[in-house]
Amino acid sequence: MSLFFLTYIFLIAAGFTASFINRKKLSTADTCISILLLITFISEMLNHYSSLFFHNNGMIIFHVFTPIEFLLISIYYNNSIPWLRQKNIGIIIGLTGLVVAVMNAVFIQTTDQLNSLMLLFEGFFTIALSLFALYNILLKEEMDLKKSAHFWISVFLLIYFAFTFMRWGVFYLYGTHSNSGALLLGYLHWGINVLFYGSFFIVFLNYRKLIPSGE
Repeated sequence: MSLFFLTYIFLIAAGFTASFINRKKLSTADTCISILLLITFISEMLNHYSSLFFHNNGMIIFHVFTPIEFLLISIYYNNSIPWLRQKNIGIIIGLTGLVVAVMNAVFIQTTDQLNSLMLLFEGFFTIALSLFALYNILLKEEMDLKKSAHFWISVFLLIYFAFTFMRWGVFYLYGTHSNSGALLLGYLHWGINVLFYGSFFIVFLNYRKLIPSGE
């Protein structure tokens, strides 16, 4: 295992461990993020070892993981935004994502190809939900943002998926024509992953000092 991968996987495990230690304090919404960290750890390990021992590209793992990830994010927002919770709109969005993922894998991008259409769908709706969440948070003038788990998690998700969109755009413009460009984008991707999962670790490490999501 490379140092890059070890750092990345350690932070995912650390984030889940911190959330598990605080499991009795977690809100329903934040429990979704805790489960997401566990599933991310499992999928990354499966992908790593499948590439080592079976020499495949692990695309089928992404086809399975992406809709589950999106469903958990949608349930998170469903339980942390009152307006969505009233009509279970977040759950409807998440279940729609499952249908889109299956249709994409069967008819358009099979399990030996990158599920880029599903990633696009996931990214668009995650960014939209994150922006809507931040809008609702900022309407609460009495809210102490630095003590709100919902605020920080929404910021992390927004930055991560916005960067993912940017990375794919830049890669298709420059990365396919330049080895150095592709390498630079790889380092940037690793950096944003470290920042993303490291941030979750910090949130759950300090969870008892924060206002849980949805409260």
